[in-house]
Amino acid sequence: MLTHPYNSLWSVFALLLALAITHATFQLGVSVLTLLSGHSLGRKRSLRRLFMLNLAYVTGSFVMTMLLLGALLTVAFTYMYEIEPHAWMIFVVVSCIIAAGIMTRYYRRGKGTVLWLPRSAANYLADRAKRTKNVFEAGILGGAAVLAELPFTIVPLMCTAYLMMVFIAPINHLVVMSTYSLIVVSPLILITVLIAGGHRLSTIQRWREENKSFLQYAAATLLLAIALYVAIFYISGGSV
Repeated sequence: MLTHPYNSLWSVFALLLALAITHATFQLGVSVLTLLSGHSLGRKRSLRRLFMLNLAYVTGSFVMTMLLLGALLTVAFTYMYEIEPHAWMIFVVVSCIIAAGIMTRYYRRGKGTVLWLPRSAANYLADRAKRTKNVFEAGILGGAAVLAELPFTIVPLMCTAYLMMVFIAPINHLVVMSTYSLIVVSPLILITVLIAGGHRLSTIQRWREENKSFLQYAAATLLLAIALYVAIFYISGGSV
């Protein structure tokens, strides 16, 4: 574990929590889950069957997030001496670029919650959601949605991996990765529980449409706030 002059564990954990919450605000995983649920309800599958499919989807998302964090942590350890001098500056710059992209490009114009994805990728995910019939396919679909969101989520994932390398003892890495991934999939868990409890999918979708601007700007604002925090305390030399 590397040392750092501003390695207060409370500040590190607060930053990790902020990164996980920022990651959780992105909506591609939720969109695909609602598609999966809508197609399953349209085929008049039982709520128990739908719950199992949704649970498998959430599990796939959780596992893929864990795998990505593990892979990025391995890269961080492999190239730690090359990464260390420039890591925070790169994070701040890329965070600002992605925050601007979220504000301007995350949702396509018009009504509804159509996301930034190229139509070919969006059509593929929609088609897979329509064709998903068993828990294995649902799990793969959950992992695919996590991968498809990477252009926006790669920054919180990379920053989390770097923080783990620098500040967190290796024996605690699995706990941190699991907690981060659980926070990321918490909106998916909530939707799964709501649908299993009998809430109408149309009500959930309507809430998403009414609050899409809030979710969009919340993600961008959180990312900018984290970048500002890093710039002040990890680059400029503020105290924590």
